[in-house]
Amino acid sequence: MKIISFHKVRLLISTLSILMILGSCNNTAERGTDASEKNTLSPNSNAKVPEFKADSAFEQIKRQVAFGPRIPGTEAQLKCSAYLVDELKKYCPDVKVQETVVEGWDHKKLPCRNLIATFNPEKKTRVLLTSHWDTRPWADQDPDVSKHNSHFESANDGPSGVGVLIEIARHLKISAPQGVGVTIIFWDVEDYGKPEFENSYCLGTQAWAKTVNSSKYFADFAVNLDMVGAKGATFPQEGYSVQLAKSAVDKLWNAAAEAGYSSYFPVQQTGGITDDHVYINTIAQIPAIDVIHIRLGGIGSFPETWHTTKDVVSEIDQNTLKAVGQS
Repeated sequence: MKIISFHKVRLLISTLSILMILGSCNNTAERGTDASEKNTLSPNSNAKVPEFKADSAFEQIKRQVAFGPRIPGTEAQLKCSAYLVDELKKYCPDVKVQETVVEGWDHKKLPCRNLIATFNPEKKTRVLLTSHWDTRPWADQDPDVSKHNSHFESANDGPSGVGVLIEIARHLKISAPQGVGVTIIFWDVEDYGKPEFENSYCLGTQAWAKTVNSSKYFADFAVNLDMVGAKGATFPQEGYSVQLAKSAVDKLWNAAAEAGYSSYFPVQQTGGITDDHVYINTIAQIPAIDVIHIRLGGIGSFPETWHTTKDVVSEIDQNTLKAVGQS
């Protein structure tokens, strides 16, 4: 993702809560109730949220990393995408791969595989949950300049969000909220960009958004997870999320506070970050927010491991994953 100025522990916690809340409320969309009534849904609900298994999410992170860097056009990309499809099919009967070719900032043609699992496709009330699964080809933020062209594990940046969503998918198979449809998408070719090239990031998301915009796919809101597994992570309210989908931000951060995780989800706004949610908002026209790790306390940047060779499995904290997935 590209920093314009100055994602997930609470998000998933809040997301599970919101899914249960939607399922326990009257299905206003299917009953034809005025759309404004849907916005009154509150995280204050007695709906029981299932236990999130942080060790399962952590195992999913390790398995992704074991394929090697998931760089577009590599064998690791093909093998890891096949594995993720098989995992999603364990929990969802409707899994598709959107295969396309996108053009990188360097004009290189890049194979792209967005992985899409659709739960309860007939439901009109829908939630979209996403995370990218590819690996940046260069550790260009590494303190050691000699490593700037090196490949790296990228355990937090990509796999952490995917690991959390696979565990969410497992819960959806066991006890999907009544009256709610959920789509889970793993984006490809998210991290190939260069800051000086506008719209060079999130190429898989842009390709998908253009397709669904013409097909009139809709979700009530979307939540994108990015870098949600680090020790001591904080997920403040990202600027574009507040600007473009404030209602969803309020619901999720309120749910996080109700769950006792406000220290992970401070009610503090940051500058805007061009991440997958921006294109979900602007192209697909779906209100979308980003849950992304941003360091606070005057630092105002991504985790120290971001785009470095230090983004490894040993830096993942299961306590953070637990917080992200459990309300």
